[in-house]
Amino acid sequence: MREIEAKILEIDVDDVISKLEKLGAKKAYDKQFVSYSYDYPDRRFKETGIIFRLRKEEEINRVSFKKFISREVVKDMEEIECLVDNPENFRLIMSKLGFIELGPREKRRISYKFKQVIFDIDLYPEIPPLMEIEADSYETIVKYAKLLGFKKEQLKPWAGEELFKHYGEDFL
Repeated sequence: MREIEAKILEIDVDDVISKLEKLGAKKAYDKQFVSYSYDYPDRRFKETGIIFRLRKEEEINRVSFKKFISREVVKDMEEIECLVDNPENFRLIMSKLGFIELGPREKRRISYKFKQVIFDIDLYPEIPPLMEIEADSYETIVKYAKLLGFKKEQLKPWAGEELFKHYGEDFL
């Protein structure tokens, strides 16, 4: 599966929600997330563009493997996910296998959907609010960013590490 998305930083949450609703987007959810990332002690996943994480989404626990395909204009990643019914045992297994756990990282996500486009508003305690637009192509992302009043130049192809580095924060 592919994940194609871009971030827009420092949004006005109420204004963006108002514009999304006027566009016809429907609220999908408003949830708290806690994520733990995993890597080897030598950080080889980081060096090779792999993200491996456990995300606790209230009642759902999801393991994700992501690998960068491109991060030139948008963040384009291969993505494989599965559900885990016992996150604490998963964390223990990862430790026993020699992985280091990075986290936890907490955020609130308010998600909207319009047609096949997903708009995620992310609220982290450490940094200003942002929005991710996920779609099937760069062109679709640009189209909806413009419809919401943003410029193409505001789109960032960043993963979490670049985002937090931008604000002078440690990611994990």
